[in-house]
Amino acid sequence: MSLSSSLGERSGQGRTGLFLVLGDQAVTSLGNFVGIAIVARIIGIEAFGAFVVVWLLANLAQMLVNAILIAPMINDRARLGRWRHAAHDRVLLEQAIALSVLFAVLFGLVASGLRLLSPSSALWGSDLWAMACIFSVSLAEYLRRRAFGVRRVSLALIQDGLRYAVLCATGLLVLAGTFELPQRTETAFQLVTLASTVSIATGLILSGWGRPDAALRAVLFRRQTRFAATMAAERLLGFLAGNTQFFIIGVVLGPAALGGTRAAYNVARLSSVTIQAAENWLPPRLAQQRSDRSRLWHSAWHMAGVFAAVQAVIFAGFLVLGSWLMSQFYGAEFGPYGYLVVYFAAYQVLVGTAVAFRSYFQVLGRGTIMLQARGWSTALGIGAAPGLVLGLGALGVPLTLYVSAGVFFAILGYGFLRHRPGD
Repeated sequence: MSLSSSLGERSGQGRTGLFLVLGDQAVTSLGNFVGIAIVARIIGIEAFGAFVVVWLLANLAQMLVNAILIAPMINDRARLGRWRHAAHDRVLLEQAIALSVLFAVLFGLVASGLRLLSPSSALWGSDLWAMACIFSVSLAEYLRRRAFGVRRVSLALIQDGLRYAVLCATGLLVLAGTFELPQRTETAFQLVTLASTVSIATGLILSGWGRPDAALRAVLFRRQTRFAATMAAERLLGFLAGNTQFFIIGVVLGPAALGGTRAAYNVARLSSVTIQAAENWLPPRLAQQRSDRSRLWHSAWHMAGVFAAVQAVIFAGFLVLGSWLMSQFYGAEFGPYGYLVVYFAAYQVLVGTAVAFRSYFQVLGRGTIMLQARGWSTALGIGAAPGLVLGLGALGVPLTLYVSAGVFFAILGYGFLRHRPGD
């Protein structure tokens, strides 16, 4: 049985749906890789390090919006009749806008506070553009995931294609001297916010607002509150486990080291095309099998093996091309950090294999085991980060990721084996 038919036969998308998801993620990964590389060339390695700090906060906002809304949405929508879907989508869009505004204001206040404490620091970026960036990318990401989880995948493909086309086109015009913009962090925020705004407008036009339904809004809020809180805590711990070392290296070695290290990580993220596609495609497909625990478990186990094999093959390619990609796209000043690409690509193998286990527990609504795994992995990863970064410099960043990802994978994999139906 093929990979697509084993999980997608009841969804009506099958192989076509899987290929569209992979295509969209290829556009997203390649567009992000090229677009951010262009931004880095425009503003230079030190300003790029400052941009990274606030961009990480924007990523955190995305993760929290997805955890609070997407996971409960997929499970709830699978239980609703088609005639309630439009009202359901309206409720989730309202919540996404509210959360995006909240996170933008919250992180903007934090950035302002950090600037007051350290006015001369280059690491805090622009408060105003930070808020706009966090709002736009978190809402745009929600709309993309909404299209994946409950509507046509082609909508997400259109949104992402436009977003990165605008980002790359405007960035190339700046590099060519068509527009005179300062080589500062604010320039990066302007380019990213413009591209994300186009994505948001396109998503709203193509997918619509849906019909309001106060009763459904109240039911969904009560049903998803506890699970959403657990998922949000798990994602927050995952963010700390995966990014604390970047903040440490920025403070210890300065913004240039942070910019170079993060650039190497961005190059290695090209290897995560299948990971991101799986996070979009797999939960809705597994949700269709929720009533058959045995089939659900075996499907998740099958997918874990497939993802591990695919990531291992991609990693082999990065052994040969990783450093070259870094120097070609980011430029000579980023070259000394090119060797890190291979280390970050190896980390993606562990992350990719764990996606199937996470999707399995997400569909079952068992966020507690994911929260436990994140708790231990975050504690051990953060505990190891200062010693590894201070002792090994930039190399300590991927090694810290190995610690946190390895612990997370081990706990989640053990829990998955223990939850095998019939044992």
